[in-house]
Amino acid sequence: TGGSGGAGQNGVNGGVGGSGKITLKGVGDSVTGSTATGTDAVTGVAGGSAQISTNGGKVTDSSAVAGANSAGAVGGGASISLTGNSVVSGTVVTGGDAGSGKAGGSATVTVTAGATVKNSTAKGGKGSDTAVGGKAAITASDAGTLVTNSTATGGDAGAGDANGGVGGAGGNGNLTASLGGTIATSAAVGGDGGAGSTGGTG
Repeated sequence: TGGSGGAGQNGVNGGVGGSGKITLKGVGDSVTGSTATGTDAVTGVAGGSAQISTNGGKVTDSSAVAGANSAGAVGGGASISLTGNSVVSGTVVTGGDAGSGKAGGSATVTVTAGATVKNSTAKGGKGSDTAVGGKAAITASDAGTLVTNSTATGGDAGAGDANGGVGGAGGNGNLTASLGGTIATSAAVGGDGGAGSTGGTG
């Protein structure tokens, strides 16, 4: 878990929330039931990022959860990256929710060089008022790389503000296979758009 961001003083933005990281460096390394957590932000800056990375290791039933942002900043990004015959299963990556008027944090799963992702989810963070939801993406590239039974879901958008605000757009959910990578029995789901407010358009 990353440390808390510092509070701003006299109109100056505070510090970014600290990032949370779990790193597996080789074959035989494993992590089960663990969470990398980015800390929520303080005073106008982004929430901390959350990352899980492995090169040949195994990650099971774990999560990467980015920190929520403070007013006027985007949500923290969350990511899982795996390569070299790594296996990730039952794992969730979640972008941080946004502060006022800003986009939700992104959630990405990047799979290369023969790695495998099973039964896992990438979920973009929620957008704040009038702002877009965070994007979610799962990408598989290189021969032998496989993603199965997994979902990329864009974050829900924020509603319009009290001044006739237009609701934000739902975040995109994307699945991308390239260079011989395979994605099977998986889903890309867009986030819900935000409702209009005080005469604004949804």
